[in-house]
Amino acid sequence: MPPALPVVRVLANRRNAGKTWLARALIEDLTSRGFAVGAVKHSHHTMPLDKPGSDTELFTQVGAARVVFVAADGVLERTQSPAELEAVIDDLRGRVDIAIVEGFKSTDLGAELRIDADTEVARLTSMDGRLIATAPRDDARHFASAIVDLFEMASGGDPRLGALVRRAAAQHGHQCPGVTLGVRMALAAVRALDLEVPAPPRRLEVTMETARCASDAIASATGCSPGRRDFTVEERGIMAARFRDRVTGRVVRVEAREAAKEIAVSMVPGATSRRHAQAIAYRVMPEDSLLAVTVLPPTGECRDSASLEGTRAGHRGAHVHS
Repeated sequence: MPPALPVVRVLANRRNAGKTWLARALIEDLTSRGFAVGAVKHSHHTMPLDKPGSDTELFTQVGAARVVFVAADGVLERTQSPAELEAVIDDLRGRVDIAIVEGFKSTDLGAELRIDADTEVARLTSMDGRLIATAPRDDARHFASAIVDLFEMASGGDPRLGALVRRAAAQHGHQCPGVTLGVRMALAAVRALDLEVPAPPRRLEVTMETARCASDAIASATGCSPGRRDFTVEERGIMAARFRDRVTGRVVRVEAREAAKEIAVSMVPGATSRRHAQAIAYRVMPEDSLLAVTVLPPTGECRDSASLEGTRAGHRGAHVHS
């Protein structure tokens, strides 16, 4: 099962073997393919101090665990204590598609791309130690393709779709075709209801017809959840969901087309597996080929926005003990 965030550590048997060059080349290649890439650099040197007397230094001195400096050209963040790689990667989940890490020899997290400085050959091995690819150190494109296949990575579609899939995968715990499918089901539903993602709080009700990976993705994309009593499952064994607008009473049902699985395989003949083909194709497949969207008769009580706000206030003020 592909992890929520693929990790590749770039290592070498000695200094000045080309780790930084290879890591940079991988980032450039993967970015050109549409992936959001996070870069992590390990160093034994201490972190440079803040500018003496700066506000951020003052925040650090009084004990702030994390100091975030937001500038016109970006964001710089500092933590007070050294972080293990696992913690750094966990912080990147939902924000990038893959992390390229230079260094961290002492951990076995993720795949390993090790350069032999004597032969200038690099070897990519999987998380369980299997040899995946061997090539000259400077053949970054070969290794990038092997990494995409190893982790069954998929890009494509509009940037908003990619961001929603990353967030849903982080909440679900892993990336898979079902996560992409669930996000696209949610997007199709809110579009049919003339809403946006995420919908206004407590505006939507979702009823799933099976509990699968797509369920978590729909909950992530819509903001609905069982705890808010606007997300339920009626197990029918069908990859479908009904979405109801509480204000207008309008209902749409979105079902994944069974034929989409075979369409995906035909769209991506070079995929490493059926699941990988689905992960790629579900990002870009036309909606009519992937989903069946049906408008149902309005049901239930309609609530205007003011009454919904009153309901929210009531929930905030209520304390229920069980």
